[in-house]
Amino acid sequence: GYTAVVQILLEQGQVDANRTDDVSGLTPLHIACDLGHYSIIRYLVEEARVDANRITTASKTPFLIACEIGHVAIVRFLVEQAQVDANMSDDNGETPLHRACECGHTAVVQILVESNRVNVEKIAKSSGMTPLHTACRYGSTGAVKCLL
Repeated sequence: GYTAVVQILLEQGQVDANRTDDVSGLTPLHIACDLGHYSIIRYLVEEARVDANRITTASKTPFLIACEIGHVAIVRFLVEQAQVDANMSDDNGETPLHRACECGHTAVVQILVESNRVNVEKIAKSSGMTPLHTACRYGSTGAVKCLL
């Protein structure tokens, strides 16, 4: 599968696992998190030792992308294994928890809260809202229950 191709390219020195796109700042890990390629993410983190906290030009980490899309297994892996900074915020000051609340990903919110690695009271600079405010605003009742 795709993981074997990634492995071959990296082992042969064909690709730099931490290389960023010049315009967007996306790395292979950002793209794998966006597309939900769990096995590639595991390989990049465990074998290629990529920087899991690298940000895009919009200050999005791979972890934030996985949280806003709702890839539960990926979020769990990254929070447990990849030494991610779970409180890094994007250009709007929103954390992965804000994004998961906004997008209604209750399972992701639960993983983040249970990890005890997120600041549930962090205020987003652009909106002035905490994750709880965000969940209420977007009608994410499951997220609200997790946060209370």
